[in-house]
Amino acid sequence: MGRSSKSSTIAAVMAAFFIALTGAAEAAQVNIEKIPYFNQPNCYKITNGTVDVIVTSDIGPRVIAYRLTGGSNVLAEIGKESVAGGASERLLAEAADLVTRLLNAAAEALREGHAFRSHIHARSGQPFGEYNPVSGLAPVSLFLQAAGLHQIGTNCVILSDFNVFPFPITVQYRGMQVILRRNETIVSFSNGQTVTIDQPGFHRVSLAKPV
Repeated sequence: MGRSSKSSTIAAVMAAFFIALTGAAEAAQVNIEKIPYFNQPNCYKITNGTVDVIVTSDIGPRVIAYRLTGGSNVLAEIGKESVAGGASERLLAEAADLVTRLLNAAAEALREGHAFRSHIHARSGQPFGEYNPVSGLAPVSLFLQAAGLHQIGTNCVILSDFNVFPFPITVQYRGMQVILRRNETIVSFSNGQTVTIDQPGFHRVSLAKPV
C-alpha cells in the first residue's frame, strides 16, 4: 500500500471514529483537510464546525490535537522554547526516572522469581501479581520512545527530540545503527549513509535513493 492510499485510509477511519465520538453524523457535515501541524507535514484536520480533531500519520497515527473550533488544543504541546526551559528539563528527568524504575522492577522480578509479574508496588517497587503476563514485560518500547526513537524500519526511522537518559543508547536493527545522545542522534544505514540530527522535534530519516 502506497503512502497516499495509506493516508486516505487513516483519514477515513479517523473520520468514522470522529463521527462515533461526537455523534455528528446528522448534526453537521464532517470535513477532512490535510494540513501541516506542529512540525509534522502529514496531518489531517477533521471538523464538524464545532469540534476539531487533528491526526498525524507521520507518527502512529495518533491524535495530537483536540479543540473547539477556533479554540486552544486541550492536549499538551511542548514547543522548542519550552524544551529549553527548566520545567521541560524537569519533566524529561521525571520521564527518564519513571522508565528506569519500570525497567528495574521488571529486571528484579526476573532475577528473583525467574518470571515477569503483572504489578509493581507503588511504594516498595516490588513486583507482585500474575506471573508472565504481557503487561509485565519490560517496557522496551516505552524505553526507546523516552530515548527519542519512535519507530525504526529497514530504511527509515522516526525520531522525537533527544535521548532523556544521561547515557548514550545504541540501537542496531538489520544493518542499521542509531546512536541516541542528549544533544544529537546519529543514524547510519547499511549502505554507509549517515545522517546526524542536532535539532529537537519530530524527524523522519529515510535512506536516500541512488540517483
